[in-house]
Amino acid sequence: MIDKNGRLFGKLSMLDIAVVLLFVAMVAAFVLRGGTTTFEQVMGANQEFEVVLAIENVRIYSVNAVNEGDMIFEQHAGLLGQVIDFWHEPASDIVRRDDASFVVMESEYRYNLFIRLQSQGFINETSGFYIGGNNHVVPGQTIRIQSQNMISVMTVHEVTRG
Repeated sequence: MIDKNGRLFGKLSMLDIAVVLLFVAMVAAFVLRGGTTTFEQVMGANQEFEVVLAIENVRIYSVNAVNEGDMIFEQHAGLLGQVIDFWHEPASDIVRRDDASFVVMESEYRYNLFIRLQSQGFINETSGFYIGGNNHVVPGQTIRIQSQNMISVMTVHEVTRG
């Protein structure tokens, strides 16, 4: 049955048989497990969360371009969420005085804009929030956003469960 070269019936090597048996076992395990693991099984159910975006030192035109209900998209990546709230506060600058000292002063006609979005996606307990399944969102990240009235680069200020 097995010849001196380790072949079964002179045609198949024992290594070939071992590889075939390993392949059959892997296919059987895959089928018995129920096929592929879906994205939802790995990431959890589709969940709602809130994202606060921030941009500093903008003019009033940018503040006026935001409205509740606006849809905000990441440019080239898809929907980030819907605006549920926004606010602004005076921006500040560091100004050098005549005596060479520095002082922080409110900047005239400039604002820091904050936009709160209601988003849907997946929350992974170890790696965080994903919008639309593949767009990882973390505080401090810069995002190029687009709405009906504006295009801007904003920073993710905060992400919380909705």
